Amino acid sequence: MNKTHLLSLIAGSAVLGSAHAGTSAPASSGSGSAAPLLSEASSMITGSVTLGYDTDYVYRGFEVLSADGKEADNLVWGALDLNAALTDKLSLNFNTWYASSASSNYDELDVYTRLTYDLGVVSVGPSFKWYNYPHYPGSIDNQYEIGLEFFASPVENLNLSAGAFYEFEAEQWYFQLDANYAIKVTENFSLVPGATISYIDVDSTEFALDLSDFHHAAVYLKAPIKLASNVVLTPYIAGNFPLSDIDHVQDEIVYGGANISVSF
Repeated sequence: MNKTHLLSLIAGSAVLGSAHAGTSAPASSGSGSAAPLLSEASSMITGSVTLGYDTDYVYRGFEVLSADGKEADNLVWGALDLNAALTDKLSLNFNTWYASSASSNYDELDVYTRLTYDLGVVSVGPSFKWYNYPHYPGSIDNQYEIGLEFFASPVENLNLSAGAFYEFEAEQWYFQLDANYAIKVTENFSLVPGATISYIDVDSTEFALDLSDFHHAAVYLKAPIKLASNVVLTPYIAGNFPLSDIDHVQDEIVYGGANISVSF
């Protein structure tokens, strides 16, 4: 297994533009990860089912690779997202996400949960995520990650999110800040430009890695289209820009895709 593949596994698979497990934000924050055109449901338990396609699988700055080192392009995925309002301030999120590459022998299952408390100005809460890679060797086919996540919308349509995550297998800290702004074009169409920057700190003798630096930056443009009261189609385009700790193993890349989400 080459070094680039190890870096992709540890730092990259620890999506922008996809409904990757754990990307949905609490409704009060309006983070932009959920389709901004959907009205907030009034029931205690709400959710969505999403199907998507990505030309390239880019996660946390890396193009993810299969066990034999091939890029996991043409990624087809599905996700189930559930949200339960425990009190008027406290909510529980559960998300499961499964993806398969049409270009390589790569599959991935992610299971994620987060408890979020609404403080008014900001929502905050702990999270847990399990990654499973069915085609990776047994010694590295699972990863476990805890996090602390923050969501805020200081002005209308501006959505901020931040997170600090610790992945146990690689003993890795990952920090990310994201901002996006929803521009309503018509009643059924919006544009959501956004940007992400991350920092990584990992000291893993098992994988011969010692990284502590800014990790990657990304820009994206989503275009959610409301097809029905509970159905949203979201095409997107994104650019990934590796920073100092990975720019020697990861190239800049422009990629895109689309997903369709049905809420309930």
